Amino acid sequence: MKGAEMKTGHPAAKQRLFDAAVSLFASRGYAAVGVREIAAAANANLSTISYYYGGKAGLLSAIIDEAYARYRKMLAETGDESTPAETHVSNMVRGIVRFFRENVELGLVAFDSFPPVDNPETMAVRLKWSQEIGGLLTGFGRKLGLDVGDPIQMGVVLKSLPVTVKTFFEGIYSLERSGAKDQMGPLPRFDDEFFEHYAEHLTTLFMHGVTGMTKVSRRQKSRPGRRNRLR
Repeated sequence: MKGAEMKTGHPAAKQRLFDAAVSLFASRGYAAVGVREIAAAANANLSTISYYYGGKAGLLSAIIDEAYARYRKMLAETGDESTPAETHVSNMVRGIVRFFRENVELGLVAFDSFPPVDNPETMAVRLKWSQEIGGLLTGFGRKLGLDVGDPIQMGVVLKSLPVTVKTFFEGIYSLERSGAKDQMGPLPRFDDEFFEHYAEHLTTLFMHGVTGMTKVSRRQKSRPGRRNRLR
């Protein structure tokens, strides 16, 4: 799985610091990582963190900004007002899954449920993207028949997709890094077929609930040659 991709036009040292911070924050958590460790992992001088990012919190802000820029771009490509609701949901689920497959460490850091709350810069970045993405999803929520003026309903429904996918990839990431998968017996192959099947089920669950998903499962079991492949 990929971490942060190289951003063209950035000085090499700045990008190395960014990549090192993404990897360290994802694997150990923001609070457990110090600036000296980031600099050492990036093979950069300690002073460059302050020079390029203004400190560790500035690095986190840059990571959040980059992740949400990519996430917003993905959402914008999933459909518009003319896209049928179920097609839009299907596109969105596949887009979110693809986002985390391609940016797993970046996504895990940026979508962390427990970020530091004592840094105004970090909170401002989160608020900016929350408002922008929220505005983008208003039309989507209206298409689904939601009460877009009810923040609880919008939050429960529309945040369920990214939170579910993020939690799923967090589990895979932890499993692969811990080495525990070697002690757990046969596991699914986390390949294109696996994630396509995952996206199909998640789309059905989102649109039709558990009852709809079990109906789809019964139909899929009746198809010849359709099964989960194991390692």
